[in-house]
This record gives sequence, C-alpha cells and structure tokens, in this order.
Amino acid sequence: MLKLTCNTAHVKFIFFFVSGSLFSQITVGGDAVLKFGESKNNYYYSEVLLNMNVDHDNLSTWFQFEFSEPPELGNNMNGLRKFRVDYANGPLEISVGDIYKIWGRGLILNQFDDQGVNLDNGYRGLSFGLTDYNYSMNLIA
Repeated sequence: MLKLTCNTAHVKFIFFFVSGSLFSQITVGGDAVLKFGESKNNYYYSEVLLNMNVDHDNLSTWFQFEFSEPPELGNNMNGLRKFRVDYANGPLEISVGDIYKIWGRGLILNQFDDQGVNLDNGYRGLSFGLTDYNYSMNLIA
C-alpha cells in the first residue's frame, strides 16, 4: 500500500514549480510616447500613449492606452484605445481586434495608424490567413 503525505514544503515547491514554468514562457514588453506643448495663445496639450505586448507560444497580444486632455489633434481619449490578439501556428494565422496589415505589398491596401495627423485607416474585426507552399488565402471581416 502506497501512502502519500503532503506537508507545506511540498505544496510550496509544487506551487512555485508550476507557476514558474507557466510564467517563464511569457514575454512582456512595451513603450511609452509622451507629447506635450504650449502655444503663445495659451493652448496647452498633453498626450501619453502606452503600448504593451504580451507573447506566449503561438499567442500574442497588443494593446494601447491613451491619456490625453486635450490632445494635439483629435478627440479627448482616456483609456484603452487599441487592442489585438493574434494566434499563429504553422500555416494558420488568426487576428482579432484592431488590424493593421499591408495587402499586396501595399498596392492593394496599406493599413496604418498615424497618430501625428490623427489618421487611422485600420479596422476592428477579424483577420484569417492560411498560407502554404502552393497557395495563400486571406479573409477579413
């Protein structure tokens, strides 16, 4: 007969081993853009853009926060501005959220977000791609 006993040292070791192995595969990165200015007619503006990227195996996410009252150009924004979740495994690629891609080497469609002039021609939706050696299929919704 096999008898298993668990004490707190075993539980702590198992907890730290499992949580350490799960979180050791996650990569987190980001950047911040700070803009501020003033003019001679007493117009003061301030913009803060925070980008965060989180990657784990085949799954990656990107989200952007904006804090601006008032912005240099455009509407006031405080909170989550953009987000995207990507899954890529072999020939399959799925993206959900704010999609920015170059289609047909930029001649068919070139999607980008130019915050400096408040031009955003991306879309929020779903992108599905399947690419193999002999064929390529892309769908957007």
